[in-house]
Amino acid sequence: MNWLTKIPNALFHGTDSLLNINDYETGRDTSNDYGLFGIVKTTRHGIFLTDNMDFAKEYGTRVIRIKSTLQNTANINDNLRYEFISSIDPWNERDLWIAAKYAQHIWQLFDGEVGSRFVNWLKGEGYDSATFDEEIPVKESDSFVSGNTTVVFDPSLLQEVD
Repeated sequence: MNWLTKIPNALFHGTDSLLNINDYETGRDTSNDYGLFGIVKTTRHGIFLTDNMDFAKEYGTRVIRIKSTLQNTANINDNLRYEFISSIDPWNERDLWIAAKYAQHIWQLFDGEVGSRFVNWLKGEGYDSATFDEEIPVKESDSFVSGNTTVVFDPSLLQEVD
């Protein structure tokens, strides 16, 4: 690992897009998820950043270094996830409740209709972002890379750094 891989207080966004980070519109942009049956288009409700440059490189050839003005970041854990799931009516919103309850990865809580509800719920609780740890396979390798993922709900809280 070189010294640039982990820079204290820096966040990185990996992408193949040429958009400026402030041009992203959460809940409107589609992303590609690579699932069992190939590429699946999904709507993301947040901008995904990481503290690990190598982790960001797995999501695109262009890595943007980010400075943020985040004030209140939720640490996604089982208790917080349970509180959110409990806010959904399992009888009247069954499909949404099932999708949230049985999401296999935390990042799935930020996709589609579940993502919209989860982010709005987090905002209602006073959060401007959320964080969790994850590990992904390195492309064309048998190894994994891990990083702390931060999902930001409002692009105006971010600024690209040269």
